[in-house]
Amino acid sequence: GERIRLLLQVLAAVGHAHANLIVHRDLKPSNILVTPDGVVKLLDFGIAKLLDSGGAAERSALTLESGRLFTPRYAAPEQVSGEPLTTAADVYSLGVLLYILLADRHPTGEECRTPVESMRALLQVEPARLGLADLDNVLGRALRKAPAERYQTVAAFADDLERYLRQEPVSARRHSIAYRATKFVRRNRAAVAAAGLVITALVGATGFSLAQMREARLQRDAALQQSQRADAQIEFQTLLLSEVGDQPITMRQVLDSGRVLLERHYAGSPRFVTPILLQLAASYGELGDITPRAELLARAESLVQSGQGGNHLPEIRCQMADNLRQQGKYAEAEQLLAVADSLIKAAPSQEDEVSCLAVRSLVATERNRDHEAVDAARRAIAITESAGDTRHVSYLGLLNTLALAEDGAGRPREAIAVYRRAIAAMDSSGRGGMLSRDVMRHNLAVALTALGETAEAEAMLHAVLLRFAGGAGPGAINWQPAIHYAEAALIQAHPDSALKYFGLVVAQAVHDTNLYWEGRGLFGLARADVQLGRLGEARRARKRLDRIFAIYPHVRDSDDQVPDGQTIQGWVALAVGDTAAAKAAFVAVLRSNGYFEGTKRRRLMPVVLLAAECALSLGQREEALAFARSARAIAAMDSLALTRSAYVGEARLIEAGALLAGGDSTAARAALADALIAIRAGAGADHPHFRQAAALAVALQR
Repeated sequence: GERIRLLLQVLAAVGHAHANLIVHRDLKPSNILVTPDGVVKLLDFGIAKLLDSGGAAERSALTLESGRLFTPRYAAPEQVSGEPLTTAADVYSLGVLLYILLADRHPTGEECRTPVESMRALLQVEPARLGLADLDNVLGRALRKAPAERYQTVAAFADDLERYLRQEPVSARRHSIAYRATKFVRRNRAAVAAAGLVITALVGATGFSLAQMREARLQRDAALQQSQRADAQIEFQTLLLSEVGDQPITMRQVLDSGRVLLERHYAGSPRFVTPILLQLAASYGELGDITPRAELLARAESLVQSGQGGNHLPEIRCQMADNLRQQGKYAEAEQLLAVADSLIKAAPSQEDEVSCLAVRSLVATERNRDHEAVDAARRAIAITESAGDTRHVSYLGLLNTLALAEDGAGRPREAIAVYRRAIAAMDSSGRGGMLSRDVMRHNLAVALTALGETAEAEAMLHAVLLRFAGGAGPGAINWQPAIHYAEAALIQAHPDSALKYFGLVVAQAVHDTNLYWEGRGLFGLARADVQLGRLGEARRARKRLDRIFAIYPHVRDSDDQVPDGQTIQGWVALAVGDTAAAKAAFVAVLRSNGYFEGTKRRRLMPVVLLAAECALSLGQREEALAFARSARAIAAMDSLALTRSAYVGEARLIEAGALLAGGDSTAARAALADALIAIRAGAGADHPHFRQAAALAVALQR
């Protein structure tokens, strides 16, 4: 009883810290001082974490600096696995202290000799019962592996301990009639004896059906598999960190070191190796590095098919499909997804189903099957939410997938709202430094580009590009942020920056023999060359691009605008002053890509604007007006775009010129006023189109 009362003082001190929005995170005997008069004082708040105080940036910085500091012997499972921390982490540590006080041994790590062994035991071993029914129930609840299943406050923990001392029912067990009767007998022992009453606890047997027992076994096996996988990852990560040391290192270097380390230490343990292979493959996928990812997945597949690598085949198939998606090989990706679906039907797994749905959504988005993409993403999110698994970064990744689908369906404003929600959740949960957050910011910037808010998009993409470059290492590049930043720079009239990154994309693609990205890079490189007056280089890029089109037409499956060699021909014609030839080339691009039949209108909008400008320069006022109004209708995705889209502003500027050429100065002034507002908001006051609009406004005033 005295030891419990001593711990109650510790609980009171921790509760005071929690009331001030502080989680201690390192509760252990050396941090608890008992004065000679029996008063408890809590020490060392050096790695404590603030809860919901200050801004997101402040919280993120604190977590990044101290999020991995803890004493393994007294840590909570979520501290080891890297999950978000709440007051439940301190509850677990207090449970460990109480267990040691009562049993004089550790609940899970008594035989552990190293921190790695302690962390493994923490995730796998269940504390042995002490034979003290009520206290076992209290300890069992405080030491649950899942934070949500513990006492949610130290006050609730303390209340049960005080109930135990008063021999009253505790909340940590079901208050059955037998249980309440037993507590009554203990509290009223003398009266019961005097009356000669004997109360026997009634034990009710609850039977499980065979189906329920089978389900229970499946859940147990799944939990064991997850625990073993977490154990493998923790041990591997600990060893990897010890190998890496404290020198500056890129993400790709960490992954490359991990591959070497895996072969050196664990080649003979295939069931351990397989989940680590998949973890490394997924990380390479985030960097867009398809070659090592494919090698890792092939190794994992061979282990599983030989019966040594566990039941990971559905996950392997889904990752392989995603790797094919990143290469634009959509048909092959969908074939693998179909195989994965059949495997999941044979052995249901919510985790595998969610992963495959996410990849299916991405493939459908990039193949312009909008309804299918949104539906797959929403189903994945619904499954995850029904399991209550919304705090993990994988759930935030599903939000990112949904946002991509919404953007692909022509709802970028809805996509932006989802991106911002996911990014805010990452920041508030201490994940602000994760690579996946930069992926979300990249996708957010792409959505902003689609809406014509190109100045903000360019700045955001540049920041993301630098972050990815830091992770990839010298000479390496991530395709998506590089190509989208270069496109945004070109739109913003920064051709030198665009040339640099389009050139890096081409060089990396040539090195990797990747025709898809070489073609995408060449299409941008040629346009940047034209803006810089490098017409010879532009023509050479166009010739190489045409050869690639002939052998690899997938290059046309881009997500921003349609690559076409005739577009480059039109740009070159404009640069040499042959406006008629330029217009003919642009109209040919529109015709050959189905624009006049109503297809690919959004991705062809830049060419529509070029055709409008050429028509205006040629004095073809009505045609210029028709093209400009068509471009404005495509760009005006919602009412906000009318005042914030650089594309809307450019279209209104061309309309103003056409209206003025027809003598309608009143309508021209109105169109010009709209153009100034939209271009300034979308592209900024330094953009050439804004200066052109401002100059026309001055001319109209005169």
